[in-house]
Amino acid sequence: MKIRESGIEMRLATGFFWGGVIAVAGCSAAPAAAPAPAAAPVAAAAGNAGAATIWSGVYTTAQANRGEQIAQASCFTCHGPRDWATPRMIPSWSGRPVRDLYQMIRTTMPEDSPGSLSEQEYADVLSYILELNGAPAGTTVLPADDAGLTRIQVTPRPTP
Repeated sequence: MKIRESGIEMRLATGFFWGGVIAVAGCSAAPAAAPAPAAAPVAAAAGNAGAATIWSGVYTTAQANRGEQIAQASCFTCHGPRDWATPRMIPSWSGRPVRDLYQMIRTTMPEDSPGSLSEQEYADVLSYILELNGAPAGTTVLPADDAGLTRIQVTPRPTP
């Protein structure tokens, strides 16, 4: 994104999910507002024992592949895979339902036409982002509805 400072244009080259804020490299629209921080990051997931997490195979490989194709067509003019697979991405959303991440993406991206993809296409792109961050694929398609997405928590990577 371009930022004007004292009449000089500067380009940001930061990652996509640094600290929960979308930082877009190469786009010219204004930046999106950061999502509100989680009140109690780990408590939300802990209070929902037995709930699915991003580490429990909540998307399929085919869905992530579709997400990659959609991203190439709709997202890669501003983002690339390295922007979406950062060490800070999962921790910045940890303790929140995956619905929050989905809604942020759906309501702010593509930056020049937010909400222009179908709900399923946004879920497919999110599946691709999860794959890039090491979350394993499973046999169930990541849902595109609020109720289904709310049941899945973003949590830190489990330790072996």
